Amino acid sequence: MRFKWFSSSSSLRIGSATQVPVVSQEFRATVALRWKREKEQQAHLHDGELFYASNFASDHIQGYFGPYSHWYIQRKLNASAENSLVSVAVTGVVRQGKSVLLGRRGDGVTQDAGLFEFVPSGGVSRIQGTPNFREQLRLEFEEELGVSANLIQKIEPFGLVHDQQDHVLDILALLELSCDITALNAFNEEYKELVAVPLAELGSLPREEVSPLTRFVFDTIDLGALH
Repeated sequence: MRFKWFSSSSSLRIGSATQVPVVSQEFRATVALRWKREKEQQAHLHDGELFYASNFASDHIQGYFGPYSHWYIQRKLNASAENSLVSVAVTGVVRQGKSVLLGRRGDGVTQDAGLFEFVPSGGVSRIQGTPNFREQLRLEFEEELGVSANLIQKIEPFGLVHDQQDHVLDILALLELSCDITALNAFNEEYKELVAVPLAELGSLPREEVSPLTRFVFDTIDLGALH
């Protein structure tokens, strides 16, 4: 099974691990060589930082910061789940009334191009020196929607999804906004469009047009029951 679900709540904690796994010199050399090749083909690639999970459960995540290139090349190499690096990401489920907000990914993105997914979303980066998933969601909200994060009235985590194929641990959180979600528009090239989809119609979206993670959430969680 590709995805593994963990129920969570507002008590979810995320912090730094006391010990950081050692990355082999062989893997570092492979990353350096492959990353150079990838950059030659995709000049927009940027090697920032990601937060990697060293251990996690439904109520906590402990990890460390490391280069984005390590996860990117690992995914390109189809590394096995054993000893893999697991990056931590955030996904906001914006629900208003009986609708949720979805974004269709742009054609130029490196992952899930052209597919619908929950928005905002992104990898957990270093914010004021620490991993902070709530602040990360606020940052992604402003970057992807082009509006102030002050419109967010509530951020309530409700689950973790471990993608055992792409080696990502996603923190899912319910977002409630003070604005009309039908008035929101795609702000940059990451998304072609934003749409408010009635909960009753989620199941009728063509499965091949929805990202694997978003499809898994549709199939697993009663989004109308979240609070």
